[in-house]
Amino acid sequence: MNDSEQSGRSRLRAASTAVSLLQRLVDAVWIGVAHYIAVRLYPEDWTTLNTAAVMIAIVAFHVMAEAHGLYRSWRGSPVRRELVAVLASWFTTVPLLLFIAFVSKTSTLYSRFISLVWFFGTPAGLIVWRL
Repeated sequence: MNDSEQSGRSRLRAASTAVSLLQRLVDAVWIGVAHYIAVRLYPEDWTTLNTAAVMIAIVAFHVMAEAHGLYRSWRGSPVRRELVAVLASWFTTVPLLLFIAFVSKTSTLYSRFISLVWFFGTPAGLIVWRL
């Protein structure tokens, strides 16, 4: 392998890492924005409980996304595969969030309306951003 091939691969790897980092950041932002929109649709003020829910959701989503290979290189793969990984990641995150709320006895503190809007608004936003 000559120097130009190594240099090209190095640049490609760096670009792939940057894209993965951008995806993770936008995913985290969208999870927060979707929850914020849900809270604004329901006449409720933002509380530290909402912030905690978003932070836990971001961490849980990223763990699930890693498990589903969401942040691997999708070059040459059909878009459908990435969208399925997004949905699988989020819809395995939701039961985890519900379980955490149940175990911590905080589930009654969250609005069902806000939760439903958030649980379905997040994957819609994640998919739209990827398309």
